[in-house]
Amino acid sequence: MFGAAALEVATGRITAGACYERHRHQEFLAFLKQVAKAHPRVPLHVVCDNYSSHKTDHRQRGRVPRRHRAGGAAMTVTSAPPRPSGKPERADFLPALRAECVKFRTVRGWLIGLVLAALLCATFTFLVANGNNSNFTPSVPTGPGGEAVADTYYILDQPLTGDGTVTTRITSLTGLISTAPSNEAASEANPGNPTSGIANTRARLADWAKAGILLTPSTAQGSAYAAVMATGSHGDHFQDDYTHDAAGMPGTVTAAAPRWLRLTRSGETVTGYD
Repeated sequence: MFGAAALEVATGRITAGACYERHRHQEFLAFLKQVAKAHPRVPLHVVCDNYSSHKTDHRQRGRVPRRHRAGGAAMTVTSAPPRPSGKPERADFLPALRAECVKFRTVRGWLIGLVLAALLCATFTFLVANGNNSNFTPSVPTGPGGEAVADTYYILDQPLTGDGTVTTRITSLTGLISTAPSNEAASEANPGNPTSGIANTRARLADWAKAGILLTPSTAQGSAYAAVMATGSHGDHFQDDYTHDAAGMPGTVTAAAPRWLRLTRSGETVTGYD
């Protein structure tokens, strides 16, 4: 089935049209005659493609209607030049296929590039945001029960294997306290002076300064422990695991009244003496 129609663009009117059972040069020429009859005094120029019915030898031999009657105007038909017959059409397939592949790779590359750029921007933003948050989240040691603890001390350590007893004699406790403003540490009162940490202190023992014996399975912060210690002004204390405290002998340590402290481990039990 072959259908053809002529549209007058200026008015939007169909000036010629027909349907044919076959699509040959005979039907094409019959349609051209309808168009010529509908426009008797208008020059018509028909541009055709390379379809076989448009470039047959019958059309080239003059079967296109020539309107030579009085007052008529000529009809001319132009078609695209035929392909060279010496070169098979399939020879052009590979260059066309190659061009389409290059075009596809180029478009795909741009799309992949855009997606990767968006992912990198999102990842960078996520890392920067989380990095800033992590910088302001200090690591706080936790005790055996999961509570946050302050765990800093100076030690002279010695391993104790199995059951045993450790005894120490304390004859004095001395210390320094800061004279810097309450919102500054002693070392920050005069940053330009390397000895400002000492210069901004005075001799005095803090009330809860401690010295004594401590048993612990590890020196890592937050580890379980048991300790018996003499304090600056609160007497002796037995403490374990950051949350348990039992008072011992009261008073302060002096050379005239030294303290003897002892820890004894027997199995899973640690006992303190003063």
